[in-house]
Amino acid sequence: MDDLIKNSIESRIDCIYNSYEIEDEDIKDDIIDIKNRLYELGRTCSDVGEFETKLAGSYLNQEYIDLFTKLAMNCKVKGAPVEEEESVLEEIGDDAARYVRRKARSEVESKVRGIPVVGDIMQAQNTFDLFNKYRKKDE
Repeated sequence: MDDLIKNSIESRIDCIYNSYEIEDEDIKDDIIDIKNRLYELGRTCSDVGEFETKLAGSYLNQEYIDLFTKLAMNCKVKGAPVEEEESVLEEIGDDAARYVRRKARSEVESKVRGIPVVGDIMQAQNTFDLFNKYRKKDE
């Protein structure tokens, strides 16, 4: 398995353990289960881009996000007063979702740019848009 895939999986799991005080054995089992299934998915991918794309479109991604809800309801956020726990959870969830969307979008755009003619059209449109920003507006 690619080292970047391993790092991606481990950083997701580390995020959980670094953010929450986890004492419930059922939740610990859920974390281990998701980690194992992330590794299963990772073994089917050739690189981190493919992994992130597959994960973004899979039920496993939603289960990972749902786990944060379960953690927020049952575990204490490390180092945060109780009133800050909800906002910390929202921020972590938003960051994770943005990261996954950005990686998936980047992967798709990269593949589309590699298609003959389509990539040229995309480049031409980007160039047009760039010059159009600096064009003087006719009044």
